[in-house]
Amino acid sequence: MRRLLLLGCLAAAAPVSAQEKPEPAVTGYAALYLGLTASEETVPIGVVGVDHRSWHFLARYGYEDKDTFSGWVGRIFETGDRVALAVTPMVGLAVGNTDGVAPGLEFELTWGRLTVYNESELLIPFDGSESYFYAWGNSSFRIKDWFQPGVSIQRLRVLKSERTVDPGLSITAEFGRLSTTLYGYNPFTSDRFYQLGLEWSF
Repeated sequence: MRRLLLLGCLAAAAPVSAQEKPEPAVTGYAALYLGLTASEETVPIGVVGVDHRSWHFLARYGYEDKDTFSGWVGRIFETGDRVALAVTPMVGLAVGNTDGVAPGLEFELTWGRLTVYNESELLIPFDGSESYFYAWGNSSFRIKDWFQPGVSIQRLRVLKSERTVDPGLSITAEFGRLSTTLYGYNPFTSDRFYQLGLEWSF
């Protein structure tokens, strides 16, 4: 009888132990962006992001400069439910064609079907050359579960045009874990150019 009671207690305690020690939640994405600049040059940019609990890890290739890799780490601060806000201060290191250190920030605001996102950084080169401020943002409205039109703005060295800041339009289509976005910058001028993004989330 005592053995049966002991087995019953162990069986009842097993789910509780499992709940007390949940598996670490890891989410992320891998993305490839192909930009066609105003000079008709194709510019590839690769990005991989991983979130582990409140920590954010990021790797970029071709973002700060051609043939340049950057690695990032940051802490995610989240608040809100109906209106959700996530702010992630980061620090990064770039090596390759451009070497330097960079403080950065990611910002995302979600309110119903509206999403406002921005990422920015200040790259400080090790060679003493002038620092460069990078910024990329997109605001979109989810009309359907799979379809989001929006507006975008960017200031990237590899996608430079005659303008300091490039405004544009975006169209996103989602197919499960895969999404694709077409960006058109300076769409109503002769300085227009495009970028196609493919993203897989996990």
